[in-house]
Amino acid sequence: MILGWRRSLQRSLIRTLKTLISQSCERPQPYLSPQLVNLAISKCPSDLISLSFFLWAARQPNYFHDPSSFDLMVPVVHRLSDRFGNVSGIVDELESIGCGRKAQALLVLMRVYWRGDLYSLALEAFDQMRSRSFVPNTFARNIVVDILFKTGHFDSALRFFEETPFPNFITFNIVIGNICKYGDWWSVGILLREMIDRGFWPNSGTYAMVLDCFHKEGKIMELLQLLGFMTVVGEQFSVAIWTFLIDMYRKIGNLDMAGI
Repeated sequence: MILGWRRSLQRSLIRTLKTLISQSCERPQPYLSPQLVNLAISKCPSDLISLSFFLWAARQPNYFHDPSSFDLMVPVVHRLSDRFGNVSGIVDELESIGCGRKAQALLVLMRVYWRGDLYSLALEAFDQMRSRSFVPNTFARNIVVDILFKTGHFDSALRFFEETPFPNFITFNIVIGNICKYGDWWSVGILLREMIDRGFWPNSGTYAMVLDCFHKEGKIMELLQLLGFMTVVGEQFSVAIWTFLIDMYRKIGNLDMAGI
């Protein structure tokens, strides 16, 4: 009975996909697009089959899920979590319909949970990776760092960051952004230097976060030093950065410079 039900759902999804592909593709060879994926997800009669299709699409060469697709999957995985009780239950069910136990499936689940602010489930998916002898990549670890900061576990987030073997640009941006919120300007400066030393060049958003931190904490000297560094390396000043400069000169009484 259950096997027949699953086969029926699979046939239904296949029919749906064929219809959507024929409607959305003018070329003889069908291709994936966010619009096609979103249509398939919204029309799929089964949450489990919808998730399996989402995972399959993520594995296709040169295809990357659009944020809107992750948004559509949030209620899907939420319902599956309620239905099967935990992440392990979902993975077991995926395996029962032909989706092997792969780290990629758990990483995609992590991303969906994270986007839906389902933080406890995202952390559970991460724990499932390790319990199944998968080695979480830097992206997965970045999600954990971000969640730990957002849930107020500041020390745990820093410790987890320090234990990350291969931090990348996003790792540093997450940590610097959150430390800026806490106003720890000293640690922010240290992390920015470490980021550059490791070969990850800050973008305008990173600079704006750090300058804003120095600005709010009244660290005029540090702010000027960073602006000088940015000038030397040819960084273009954004409107936000010019705003910091004007406000800084106004506060120190240099109205002529503030009026530049």
